This record gives sequence, C-alpha cells and structure tokens, in this order.
Amino acid sequence: MSTPWKALSAKTRNTVLIISLTISLAGCFLGWHFIAKPSFSKVALLKNEKNTDVKKNGVLMNISTLEKKLNTYTSLLSEKKESSWLIQTVSKTAEVSNLALVSVVPPASENRGEYDKISVAIEAAGTYHELGDFASRIESAPRFIKIVHVRIENTPNDQGRKDALKIFLSLSVFYPHKELLS
Repeated sequence: MSTPWKALSAKTRNTVLIISLTISLAGCFLGWHFIAKPSFSKVALLKNEKNTDVKKNGVLMNISTLEKKLNTYTSLLSEKKESSWLIQTVSKTAEVSNLALVSVVPPASENRGEYDKISVAIEAAGTYHELGDFASRIESAPRFIKIVHVRIENTPNDQGRKDALKIFLSLSVFYPHKELLS
C-alpha cells in the first residue's frame, strides 16, 4: 500500500512543505494582526476604561461624602444676607450676660468667593466674667458666629461699677452663595 505522499518526489514534497508552512505562517500572521492583536488592544482599552470608571466612582463617593458633611454645616451658616438678625442675637445675648452694649456698628458685607462675610463691631461695658459669659453664649449660638477681634480697656469706675471694662469686639457670620447650597 503506497501513500500519495510517498509517491511524490523529494523535491515536490519539499515544495509542498514550504508552501504549506508559508501559508500557515501567513495565516498565523494575518490571524495575529487582524484578530488577536485588535482583541488584545480592545481588552487593554476596556481595562483602562474600567480603571478610570473605578477612579471616577471613588471621586464621586468622596464628593457625596463631602456634600453630606457640608449639609450638616450649612445649618450653622447665616440664613439671611443681612446683619439685623446678628445684631438682634448680640443684643439678646449681651442682655442675658449683663454686658452693657454701648454701640453696635454693622460694616458692609465682604465677598469671600463661595460666601459673604457679614461683620459687626461692638463696643460694650462689663466685667471679665460678663465678657466670658457673653463669649461663651455667642460661641454656643445655633448659628456660627466668629469672634474675630477682642480689645479690652480698663476704665476706672465706669457707670458706677467698680470692675467695669470697656470692651471692643468684632463678630462675623458667613452667608453662602446659592450655588454652594444647591
């Protein structure tokens, strides 16, 4: 029994073998170039997109967490862009603390980018203890009120009080712009 392969001459067999190898190599090259390589590139691109999405999700989670924290602080900011409520709060607090207000001057508000700073300058008369009580009550107010500046002068026997002091305070509150609240 003779096979067709053995019936071919050695030269013909070598030629068929070389042609077969060439066709196989060309097929491998074309398969790699047009099928495998684009698939690997697509997989690499998808992995990169996945990593980008994971990073984006992390950033979005951080933003969400920061927004929740910001919302808790929003209630501490001023509700109104005017100083009348601040003056009223200062007056009531001074009265409860037995601190005598001499003058309350509201300067213009100041734009600070994301919020406006609303300030008041106060001149008052009282003792160290009354000033301490006033400062404690101001710092414990439901809205955030910042004591920016304090100056105390000793005035002998002011208004018949033995230990009275002249007190100058500067207080500020912050009003957020609408974009910050939305």
